This record gives sequence, C-alpha cells and structure tokens, in this order.
Amino acid sequence: MFPRVVFQFLRHVLPGVAAALALALAACGGDGKPKTGKPLGETDKAIMKQYDDVRAALAQDDLRRVRLAAERLRKAMEVPGISPIWDTKALNAAKALEQLSRLDGARAAFRELSTAAAALCENVEGYYVFTGGFTSPDNWVQTTKEPGNPYAGRAMAGYGELKK
Repeated sequence: MFPRVVFQFLRHVLPGVAAALALALAACGGDGKPKTGKPLGETDKAIMKQYDDVRAALAQDDLRRVRLAAERLRKAMEVPGISPIWDTKALNAAKALEQLSRLDGARAAFRELSTAAAALCENVEGYYVFTGGFTSPDNWVQTTKEPGNPYAGRAMAGYGELKK
C-alpha cells in the first residue's frame, strides 16, 4: 500500500513542480539568473545601444568603427536625464574612445564604461553581463547570450562567461 500511495502522490505533485520550475526559468530569461532589475529608461537604452556598438567593434578589432560608435555614445551621454551612473569618468572614457589610435588604449577606456554599464544592467531583462574568464577578468554587457569579447579581439571574441 505504501508504494502505491507514494506513486499516486508523485503522479499528482510532479507536474506542478515541473511547471513551477519552467516558470522560474522563464522569469530568469533562460540563464538561471532572475531578471529583477529596474527596466532602463529610454536615454539609458540609447546609451547602451551605442555602448554595444563600441563593444562589437572592439570584439572585431575595428578601431575605425570603435571611434564612430564612441562619438555616438558620447553624444547619447550628453543628453539630459541619463542615470547618475554615467558619471564624468564614464563620459571622459567615451570622449577618449573617439580619439584613441590604438586598440589597447581603446580597450582600457572601454573598461571604465563597462564598470558603469555592468552596474546599470545587472539583472535587467535583455542585458547580459559577461566576464572574460581566462582571457580577462574584466566585465562587459551585451544584449545577446553569445559572447563577443571586446577585450580579447577577433581571435578570441567568442571567449567569455555569462556571469551568474
């Protein structure tokens, strides 16, 4: 009798548990991390769009594209109403990105921006914070789950770990 009772209990409870787990995973955006951060405002979304363009250009070692995207990023950061996280240090990094003539300098400036971006986008749906893993301890943010490492360049752009 005992095994039959256990079997009946499990038959009725397990589908509910499975459904609860599926809902929890969906709430996490599929990566196991709850997306509970405050949604970004329109100005911050505009900044993050330009930030992501800079990131993608760095991941492809394309300094010309970095400089063009950095100009758009700086302009987006000069609009009133942005989050205080985009402080003078981040704005100066965006300005530096426009003028740098070497990728290593551009990546150093991008680190400053990424510190602010990672703090802003932590747990925000649609944004994923990565770390370079063994290639670099630095973080960056992107809108896709496939890494595009701005610090490693084209040769190792696919290296990166989604932060948990």
